Amino acid sequence: IVLIAGVMGAAGVTAAQTASGSPAVVLWVYPVLGLIGLASAVVMLRLNLAPFLIIDRGYSAIDAMKLSWRLMGKRFWTFVGLMLAFVLISLAGLLALFVGLLLVTPLYPAALAYAYEDAWRSARGLPSAQ
Repeated sequence: IVLIAGVMGAAGVTAAQTASGSPAVVLWVYPVLGLIGLASAVVMLRLNLAPFLIIDRGYSAIDAMKLSWRLMGKRFWTFVGLMLAFVLISLAGLLALFVGLLLVTPLYPAALAYAYEDAWRSARGLPSAQ
């Protein structure tokens, strides 16, 4: 993800430097960079449960990524909502002079672990752990 962000930043700077003479460059470079960013965010979100599968179930990295992709397919929009909620809560914590981030930071992995457990249970046909 860091590598993708670096490439996108370098391409953006290059486009900005060359755009001074040609505004047509801006019209195609920034939408392409936006699509690359959106695609990498979707991939990152779909592979979000892979570390839990490796640690908890002992899967290999490739098998964990495949299973995470399948598990997240049915819950994709739920996880998008969870991530957006955490972004908004983190921004509110940031506005509260960083004190709110101390409260929000431990909640993200805890919520992700609960979501992993819920996804694993529902994939096995068990009722949700409430």
